[in-house]
Amino acid sequence: MSSEAVASINDAIRKFESGEITLQQLQSIVQQNGAEISFWNPATQRHPAYPEGDNRSRAGFTYHPSHPRGRFFQSIIKKAILRAIDFAHHSITKYYDPDGFVYDDERLKRLDTFLKQYIAENFQHAYPYKSDFMQKIIDIILFLMKEDVYYRARFLDIISKLSAFDFELDQLEKENIERWH
Repeated sequence: MSSEAVASINDAIRKFESGEITLQQLQSIVQQNGAEISFWNPATQRHPAYPEGDNRSRAGFTYHPSHPRGRFFQSIIKKAILRAIDFAHHSITKYYDPDGFVYDDERLKRLDTFLKQYIAENFQHAYPYKSDFMQKIIDIILFLMKEDVYYRARFLDIISKLSAFDFELDQLEKENIERWH
């Protein structure tokens, strides 16, 4: 498709989104430029941006929450994960060690302070739901590091090696942080 056709289609889409032209007019312009408009039914179809075998990081869900698989993810999988995290977090201090989330190891203290400060600053828009979840995950991981040298050695090794990575956020990720910050 020529760049002229793409420009024409993009212009038509902008006009449609602003209400200047109807859907039928948009379809006509798209067809005149050798393309077609296709729609998907989120209640019955997988999101077309993520076909089978496409395992990129998502900007949206593979299955919309109105799709049976989307409902399964939202109401079964996510809830099971949240319950498991809540149970583990609560049980550590109630049944195992009341000081489970208190650290004398300076490395764990530094991680605890840094990660919790990051969560407090960057999860304000989702307080308390997502921030509490993230806090509990951090507590559980740091507890495992405190309690078991196997996990401590490996997590600290992972963290030290991660600093060798120069991860750069893509545009969508940067926009997401800006939008919710």
